[in-house]
Amino acid sequence: MKAPNVEGLREIIKLAGAERTKGLALLSTISVYSWGHIFTGKTVMLESDDIEQNLMSVSKDIGYVRSKWVMEAVADLAAKEGLPLITYRLGYAMCHSETGASAPYQWWSGLVKNCVEFKSYPALTELREGLITVDFMTKAMAHITKNKDALGKKFNLIASPETNLTLEDFFGLMKNIIRLLWKDFRIKNGGSNGKMTVKTVSIHLQVFSKITCMKVYLP
Repeated sequence: MKAPNVEGLREIIKLAGAERTKGLALLSTISVYSWGHIFTGKTVMLESDDIEQNLMSVSKDIGYVRSKWVMEAVADLAAKEGLPLITYRLGYAMCHSETGASAPYQWWSGLVKNCVEFKSYPALTELREGLITVDFMTKAMAHITKNKDALGKKFNLIASPETNLTLEDFFGLMKNIIRLLWKDFRIKNGGSNGKMTVKTVSIHLQVFSKITCMKVYLP
């Protein structure tokens, strides 16, 4: 992950600083906090807090998280040299809130597909992925980026703590939707065996989004 996330950013910074200086909107991740609370004892991290305090946990995390942490650090150094910078720390882009469209190659879509097919889900208590709909995420970034006062600031684009769904919350809602609409899903799937495919999972996500996401994720 070093090549795209770190070396790639270095090239972008060179481009942003060439001739007329251009502003940079950096897409980072909420994962730069890693499991920092285990080492810091903190229950809350502000957007403005220095993520260096999470270095101990980040150093033990996966390559994606480490590369994103370094990416932010490199961007911050460029900002100190005068680069106009806005940093967005993204939660997990789940799906589109209106169409239910999602990326089937990503792990959350695969998890939902398999859990629906086997009618069960892992009992991972209090697991929160910072789920957020992709259209809310893009609209929020477009709105913030147009605001000159946003320069030099960092924005965590995730659900608020009271609406940040746990895995159990998510599948609890899914279970209710599937129970209500199972017959319709079997018809849409073109069979009567009840098996779930990527197509029907997309329908699940669409229904889930229309019922809950506007309330759960949008202010």
